[in-house]
Amino acid sequence: MEDSDRRTRARRRFSVVIPQLVLLLVLGFYRVWTASAQLQSLRAAAAPGGRSRNARYLGEITNAARQNAAGLVESSEDHRHCASIDNLPPRRRCEHARLHCKNGRSVLNYVSLHYCALDQRSWLSVPLLLAAVLLAFFCLAETAERFFSPVATLMVEMLSMSPTMGGVTLLALGNGAPDVFASMAAIGGGNSRIGLGAIISAGTFVSAFVVGSVALVAAPFSVKPLPFVRDVVFYLAAVGLVFLVYMKGVVTFWQAVGFVSFYAVFIVVVVVMDLAREAQLDHDQVPQKLVQAGIDEIYVEADAERLNLCQESFRKSWKDFLASFWDFKVASLSSSKIRSMLQAPLHVILRATIPEINPFNWSRAYSTANFVFCPLLLLVMFRSMIPIDHPVVFFVSSVKLPLWSLVLVQNLFLAAAFFVSTKHPPESTQFPVAFMAFVMSVLWISFVASELLGCLAALGIVLGVSPALLGLTVLAWGNSMGDLVADIAIARAGKPEMAIAGCFAGPMFNMLVGLGFALVLHTSYLKPPEYYLSYHPSLLIAFGFLFTSLVGSLLVVACSKFQVTRTWGLCLIGLYFIFTLVSVFSGTLS
Repeated sequence: MEDSDRRTRARRRFSVVIPQLVLLLVLGFYRVWTASAQLQSLRAAAAPGGRSRNARYLGEITNAARQNAAGLVESSEDHRHCASIDNLPPRRRCEHARLHCKNGRSVLNYVSLHYCALDQRSWLSVPLLLAAVLLAFFCLAETAERFFSPVATLMVEMLSMSPTMGGVTLLALGNGAPDVFASMAAIGGGNSRIGLGAIISAGTFVSAFVVGSVALVAAPFSVKPLPFVRDVVFYLAAVGLVFLVYMKGVVTFWQAVGFVSFYAVFIVVVVVMDLAREAQLDHDQVPQKLVQAGIDEIYVEADAERLNLCQESFRKSWKDFLASFWDFKVASLSSSKIRSMLQAPLHVILRATIPEINPFNWSRAYSTANFVFCPLLLLVMFRSMIPIDHPVVFFVSSVKLPLWSLVLVQNLFLAAAFFVSTKHPPESTQFPVAFMAFVMSVLWISFVASELLGCLAALGIVLGVSPALLGLTVLAWGNSMGDLVADIAIARAGKPEMAIAGCFAGPMFNMLVGLGFALVLHTSYLKPPEYYLSYHPSLLIAFGFLFTSLVGSLLVVACSKFQVTRTWGLCLIGLYFIFTLVSVFSGTLS
C-alpha cells in the first residue's frame, strides 16, 4: 500500500512538472517554425514581383513583439533615446515619447502621460506617478499575500511536495514563465538583442536582495543541507557555464540547447532526491506506526492545528506584511477608509479572474465570472504570442471575426451553463481549480510588476535620473519584483525554505530556459548557427557580485549549521547596494 501511495504521489508530481516543461518546449519549437516561415515569407515578398502583404504582416508581428517583450530582451537603445527626450525642442517631445518611451510589457505609456496628456506639468505628473507606484505595490502585496501564497502552499500540499521541490518547480516556473514567453515572442518577431545583462543583474538582485529580504522576514530558520547545497551549486554551475560562453563571445545552437537541457537535468535531480527522501521517511516511520497504531488521533489534532496556523497566516493584512518587512508600523492604515476603498474594487477584480480555492468562501457569482474573464485575461497576457484581434474565419471564408469576440461568446455560453447547473459549492478544492488559480495569480503579479516597472522608469525620466542608474536599478527591480513579492509572501506563510529554493531556482530558470530558448530561436535560422555577444565591463561586475552572493550564502549558511540568520540577510542587502554603486560608477566612467 505504501509503495502504491508513493508511486501515486510521484505520478502527480511529474504530471505538473513535466507538462510545464513540455509546454515550454512545444512553444519554443513553435516559435522556431513560425520565425522560419516568416523569414521565408519576407524573402518572397522582397523578391521581384513578390506580394507585400506578408512583409506588412511580419512588420505587425515584429512591432507587437517589440512592444510586449521586455524582461529578457534588451531595450537599452530605446531607453537611451527616451532618456534624452529633454534635449529635444518642447514641441517634439510628445511625439518622441509616443515613439520611443513605451516600456516593455506595460499596457500604458507613462512617459507620454507627462509629455502629452499633462503637457509636461511636473507638479501634476510626479504625484500621479508616485500614486501609481504606491497602488502597484499595494496590488502586488495583496495579490501575493491573499491569493498566490495560499494557492502555492495548497498545491505543494496536494502534490505532497517538499518545500524545496515546490520552490524549484512552482515558484521558479510561475515567476519565470511570463518572461520566457515574452522572450520567445520578441526573438520570433525579429528582435535579436538578447538581454544577458538584464538577466545577470536580475539574478544578483534576487540572490542578494530578495534572499536577504526573506531572511529579514522569516529568520532565523533552518534549511535542509542537501537541497540547499544542491540548489546553490547548480546555480553556481549554471552561472559559470554562461560566463564561459560570454567570455568566448559566441553562442552556438547546441550550446543554447545545452542551457535548456541543464535546467531539465536539475529538475530531474530534484525529483529523484525528493522521492528518495520520501522513501527513507516511509521506511523510518514503519516501526513507529506499528507501535503507535492506537493513537492516530494525535496526528489528526496536530495536522488540524498546523492547518489553522497556516490559514491564520494567510489572513495577515497588507499592513502586517509591510510592518514586518520594513520594521515599522503603519498604524494609520488599520482603520483607514482609503485602504478599504482600495481593497474593495481590487478584490472584486481579483476574485472575478482568480478561482477561489477555499470552499467556504465559494461564490456562485464569482465562479461564473471566472468562466468569462479568465480566458480573456489569458488572451491579453499572451497577446505577444497571438494578437487579441487576430482575424478568425467564422464558418464562411469571407467572414472573419476578431479572436477576442469568439472567445468572449464561448465564455458567455460556458458561464451560463455553469450558472444554471451549479448551485452548491464543491466539497473540497479540486486540483484543476487550484492549478488555474495558481496560473492566474502568477499572471496578475507579472502584469502589475510590468506596470510598476513602467511607472518607475517614467518617474526616473521625468525627474532626470541618469540612464545608467535607471538601467541598473529600475529595470532589475521591475523585472524581479514578482520574485520579491512572491517569495516574501511564501516565507510569511510559514515556508521560508520553499522561498529560499525559489530565490535560486527562479533566476536560474530565467537564465537557462529563458535565455536558452531565445538563443535557440535566434541561432536556428542563422547560417552558421552562431550568435555573437557584445562585451561590456558592467557584465563582468554583475557576474562577480552574483558569484560573491552565491558563494557567500553557501559558505555562511553551511558554517551556521544551515541556519539562515537576519545578520546574513542584512549583509546580502548591503552587498546588493554596493553592487549598485559600483555598477553606476563604472557606467558613468564608461
